[in-house]
Amino acid sequence: MQEKEVRVLETQTPTTQMVVGVTRCRRDFHYLWANEVYANWIRRPMSAIVNRPISEVLGKYAFEALLPYFNRVLTGENVHYEKETDFQGIGPRWISADYTPTFDAEGNVNGWIAVVVDITESRRAEQALRESEERLRLAAEAGRMFAYSWDAVTDLIERSGESAEILGIAKSAAGTGAEVAAMVHPEHKKQFEAALANLTVENPNLRIAYRAIRPDGRIIWLERNSRAYFNEHGEIKRIVGMVVDITERKRGEEAVRESEQRFRLIADTAPVIIWMSDTDKLCTYLVALGNRSTSGVLAHLVLAGTRATFLRCNFRSVRRAESTRC
Repeated sequence: MQEKEVRVLETQTPTTQMVVGVTRCRRDFHYLWANEVYANWIRRPMSAIVNRPISEVLGKYAFEALLPYFNRVLTGENVHYEKETDFQGIGPRWISADYTPTFDAEGNVNGWIAVVVDITESRRAEQALRESEERLRLAAEAGRMFAYSWDAVTDLIERSGESAEILGIAKSAAGTGAEVAAMVHPEHKKQFEAALANLTVENPNLRIAYRAIRPDGRIIWLERNSRAYFNEHGEIKRIVGMVVDITERKRGEEAVRESEQRFRLIADTAPVIIWMSDTDKLCTYLVALGNRSTSGVLAHLVLAGTRATFLRCNFRSVRRAESTRC
C-alpha cells in the first residue's frame, strides 16, 4: 500500500463506526495511528497509543509473541493469523489479525496497517462445544449409548460410532428407519409403532424402552429418548435423539424380581417366623404361616408394635390366644 493511499484511508475512514480495530505502525515498531475501536479494545486513551512503542502499549509478553508476524509483514508479505495472546491491561485474548505492508515513494516497506478482530468469545464457544462433545463421547462409551438422526424424506439414519457395538452391525453400515423397525422384538412392535404415530407438533418428545433383536440373534433392551421436528405442514421431517443400551439394567431388575419371588416362596412355606424392621425399629414385614395361630398377633405387631415389643413377645401366650398382646 503506497503512502498516498494510506493517507486517503486515514482521512476518509469513519473510525468511530468501525467494528474492528485498525492501526498503522512504523518500521521501528511504533504506532502512527489507531481508530477508536482499537483504543477502546486495548483500554488506553489515544494519546497513550499514537507515537508510542508497540511493546509499551501491548506489553512485553504480547510484543514478543507477535514479533514474528511483524517481521514477516516488514518483508512485504501480507500476513494473516489467529492467536491467543496475553495483552497488557486486558489479559489473554484471541485475535484474528491481517497485516498489510505499506511502502514509501521508493517502494521500500516503511510499516504496516493492522486490522484486528477480537474472536475470544467465539473461540471459547468452540472450545466449550468441543469439550461438551468429548464429554458426550466419553459418556456414550462408558454408558453404552449412541446419538442418532433420522431423515424422514430419505429414511436414512446417521449414528455415532458406539452404535456398531451395541447393535451388532458394521461401523460402515448405512442405517434406515425400516431396518430399525425390523429389529424391534415382535412383542414390542405395536408399542414402538404407536409411540411414533403419537408424535405431533404439540407432543414432539419420544421416550420408549423396548427389546430389539441384533443380526446375531442376541436380544437386547434399548431406551430411546428423542425429539421430532416437523415441517410447515405438520409432517415429521427428522428425529434426533439418544439410544441407551439398558440390557444389563433390565437383567438386574429381573434378577431382583426372581430373588424376591424365591424369598416369598420360602417365607410362605417355612415353619418359622420371618420378620423385618426398618431403621426406626418398626416392623415392616412379618410372616409365620408355619404356625397359623399366630397370624392375628403378627398383624398387631406390624401395625402397632416396634422391634423391641416384638422381641419381648411371649410366644407361648401367642399360641394360646391370637389376641394376646406382647
